[in-house]
Amino acid sequence: MKTFSGKADSKVCGCPSEAGNVLVEFIVVVVVFLMHLIYFAQSVAIVTSANLAIQNASQLAARAFVVSASDSVARTHARSAATVALSDGRISKKEMRITVKCEASPCLTANKEVSILVSAQVTTTAFGFFPSHVVTVKSTHVETVDEIRQ
Repeated sequence: MKTFSGKADSKVCGCPSEAGNVLVEFIVVVVVFLMHLIYFAQSVAIVTSANLAIQNASQLAARAFVVSASDSVARTHARSAATVALSDGRISKKEMRITVKCEASPCLTANKEVSILVSAQVTTTAFGFFPSHVVTVKSTHVETVDEIRQ
């Protein structure tokens, strides 16, 4: 039996009251939505942090390379500088790759460019039933070898 308001009267028809169901449904939907939002925000933060660390590593590696005394020492200095920069971004040495491209041979020829590409694979964190993803982050920095070298 319906009352004047058009709603079923639980006392008259014996139907269960649905007064609290809206609140429960709202809470469930909000919790599920927030789980997705938190996972997305965490993944974006991890990749952004890795991107900034990779950019810093490529700059430092290129600068360390062009101020070195010889090509063999330059590669060691570049790798060391990149490793230190990436450790600040919580990226391990084994995940890092460095590629050196030189405009001339030997690499430390005056007024020639040296390009350093640093790349690493970053894994986003698994969250509940969300799987982790592997993202490759890369950055290139180009430096010019000084004309006057000691």
